[in-house]
Amino acid sequence: MNKSETKKTVFPSVSIVIPVFNGLIWLKDSIPQFLLQEYSGEFDVLAIDSGSTDGSVEFLSNHDSIRIVQIPQKSFNHGKTRNLALQHSKSDFLLFTVQDAKPRDAHWMSNMISVARKENCEAVCGGQAVEPIIQSNPLEWFAPLIKSTYEVTIHEPADFQRANAHSQCRMCGWDNVNALYSRHILEEVKFPERLFGEDMAWAKLALTHGFRICYAKHNKIWHYHFHHPDFTRKRTLAVCFLKHDLFGVLPKLPARFNAPRTLFSLIFRKHITNPKQLWKWLRHNSIKTKTIRKCIFDFTTAVQHDRIALKSLEQELGQKSPMATKQ
Repeated sequence: MNKSETKKTVFPSVSIVIPVFNGLIWLKDSIPQFLLQEYSGEFDVLAIDSGSTDGSVEFLSNHDSIRIVQIPQKSFNHGKTRNLALQHSKSDFLLFTVQDAKPRDAHWMSNMISVARKENCEAVCGGQAVEPIIQSNPLEWFAPLIKSTYEVTIHEPADFQRANAHSQCRMCGWDNVNALYSRHILEEVKFPERLFGEDMAWAKLALTHGFRICYAKHNKIWHYHFHHPDFTRKRTLAVCFLKHDLFGVLPKLPARFNAPRTLFSLIFRKHITNPKQLWKWLRHNSIKTKTIRKCIFDFTTAVQHDRIALKSLEQELGQKSPMATKQ
């Protein structure tokens, strides 16, 4: 090569990994945006389907660049299934997401890789945001006051070891809705086979095993859960058990629902003026807040005073993680 020639940058290969179960209602919208990612290296999409019956597999099969691994529905486990992805991918990096998420733009994947390379980090967790559309809760809409171009936090193993339980919990706020892993780190640190929270448990293991982990909050992906009361209670309960199990911490009770403040925000910040929509989201957020408060109160009381009640809450949580639904 002539000395004057610029050395060509070699980009690592990436597999976008999506666990799927009856996700057709989301996949129709999200898959085109995954496939149209602008990236200079090689990438593919790996879907792991656990017994869909809604046409998800047939839809995914129509795309040549998507590889599908099918497993029995009873075999699905958040950690075990994601470990399976490593066996079916030869890529340098695996970028995990979920069926009800979608990229905000065509640079989502390349931005994640850029952070990993710039920070010399083998695991990067991106952010999440709620798309400002009428189908989602206006109080959760993403509307940044300042556009952050680069917002990265790195946690070192030594800092994790010195931190108290609450700080360790915050350092492990990892989420496979938007998380990039090198092949090497997944070979060294497997996902724990858990009902829920395999990502947070993985982050704790990674830090304990001497790996640094990186959060890139600026690189967000669209993701939203519609909170009907049953889902809200079960998800809150799952998070309570997870954090108490991993770190021994108890959740903080959120503030009570404030109707005047919420109404003000809906009208003057979110520009919702339709009376039916105002009533709908006032009622929705009131029920959501009360459900979360009741669940946290029940859990905290049970942990502190009533082991029989705690066992009852474990039975209520059951053996399946809470499933998101579309509104």
